[in-house]
Amino acid sequence: MKLLTSRVWLYRSCLVSALAGAMVLSGCGSLSEKECHNANWHMIGYEDGAAGRPAARLGEHREACSEYGITPDLQAYRRGRGEGLREYCQPRRAYQLGRNGSGYPHACPAELEDALRTAYRDGRKIHELESEIGGIQRTLQRKENELRHIEKTQISHQAEIIGPNTSGSRRVQLLAETWDLVKRKDAVEDEIYELESRIGTRREDLGELISTTQY
Repeated sequence: MKLLTSRVWLYRSCLVSALAGAMVLSGCGSLSEKECHNANWHMIGYEDGAAGRPAARLGEHREACSEYGITPDLQAYRRGRGEGLREYCQPRRAYQLGRNGSGYPHACPAELEDALRTAYRDGRKIHELESEIGGIQRTLQRKENELRHIEKTQISHQAEIIGPNTSGSRRVQLLAETWDLVKRKDAVEDEIYELESRIGTRREDLGELISTTQY
């Protein structure tokens, strides 16, 4: 019992050590020691800006490099980030972010807001319409599957009704169920028709919306 307890303790210790080692290897800092020592703060700022990272990213760099006694060059970083943001904060990119369903690029300068918000809104409308079409298509698929199941059940009932070994009471039950299936089939077919019509209309709306965007 004592040996088993020791093994359990050793296993838990190894597991904790492994997890701790993984955390160290993955790292929480934005820059490694080598990157801090060799840092080109203008380029780091440019890369952060071009990726749309927020201004708070500099704080992460400062924290990462403070361990090695290195302080970021604030002016160089800001100049680089400003250049990177000018590349990142383009209407075309905002449009793509909206179309992909991603968040709005809040890191961009205020003077670009009008153009970016318009582009993002256009992309977002397309994303929402595409999502709606996808939802309708999934519903349509479920209804088509239900219709096939109903038709398969009807065939099975019809075969059993005319079967020589089917009792009279069972035939009555099957006829009642068949009538319910007929009514449900009619309803599902109506739903499928409506869904197909909605998809057609939404696809027309989508095509028109895409054709009127300038991106």
